[in-house]
Amino acid sequence: MEYVTIAVLFLLPIFLLTLLGAAGVQLTQRLVPVEQRKPHNAAIGIIYGGLYVLFGEIVEFTSLLVLNNYNAARVAVQSESGALARIYELSQRLPESKREEIQGLAESYACVVVEKEWPLLVVGHRGYWATHVGGLGFDGRHRSGALHDLCT
Repeated sequence: MEYVTIAVLFLLPIFLLTLLGAAGVQLTQRLVPVEQRKPHNAAIGIIYGGLYVLFGEIVEFTSLLVLNNYNAARVAVQSESGALARIYELSQRLPESKREEIQGLAESYACVVVEKEWPLLVVGHRGYWATHVGGLGFDGRHRSGALHDLCT
């Protein structure tokens, strides 16, 4: 429902202004003779040329921003997944009880990030499950069950 409201608020003014512009063109063509409009064609052509360049630059900078955001997200995901894989790998050297606990936390964290946080990020909300609910609590004690419960 939120997307519908946003779409209406942004698209309705654009649609109305486009409709107003089209009506203005039709009205001008009916009321102003062609011979009276001809001298203004060169000036309008120059204005349109500037608008084309401006539009091209807007598209260029927008695509650059999108590409930069995509690359930043890709680097963040690779970094986080690499760190998680390293934690999992390093836990192989620990005694079995600690190894299972750390590997379980790593698996639960990965599951929560993929199944809970990423869907929140898609709709524009910041995820907080893995950092606020599981792993280490604010008091420093392990709460491995909290993460695991979220993923099942």
